[in-house]
Amino acid sequence: MDIKKNMLTAVLLIGFGGFFNIQAQQSIYVEKTNGSLTQIPLSQVQKISFSESEMIILNIDATTLAWELNEVQKYYFDITTDINNPEHLDAIKLIVYPNPSNGNFKIDYELNRTEKIEISLTNITGQVIDVLLSKEQQRGNYSLQWQNNDLSNGTYLIKVKSENNLTIKKLIILNR
Repeated sequence: MDIKKNMLTAVLLIGFGGFFNIQAQQSIYVEKTNGSLTQIPLSQVQKISFSESEMIILNIDATTLAWELNEVQKYYFDITTDINNPEHLDAIKLIVYPNPSNGNFKIDYELNRTEKIEISLTNITGQVIDVLLSKEQQRGNYSLQWQNNDLSNGTYLIKVKSENNLTIKKLIILNR
């Protein structure tokens, strides 16, 4: 039943995409240790490479961006959406990194108001693997570290449910 429910949810979201005028863009974000954040749309990226001391992004227009690795706090991929819907203003901002992960990952999230939230890890069929957090929290920025080296390789979902929103991020587990 959960598989049918998840498939129906996906169909409804895709179907209503035109109704709500959803615009989505996948980007790479690079956050430096000083807190500065650079967003580069993946549609502009030709190649991402690493040397012993640098992270380098070659854009399709032949421009290059480079960061010293000791200055990079984290980098991650995310989908940015712009939904012409007033309820989107209360959406929970969510970042899961590193992604792919070996089972040790961090979740950063921002609440726009005080509310009860639940953060869970599920497999791709919706089966709950673990409830990572379930409590009321004040408006603000939060981080949650999680580690489980027993997870099998595959795709998982991080779900953050609040009273009015559900935010989902895909997490890839790759144990070498």
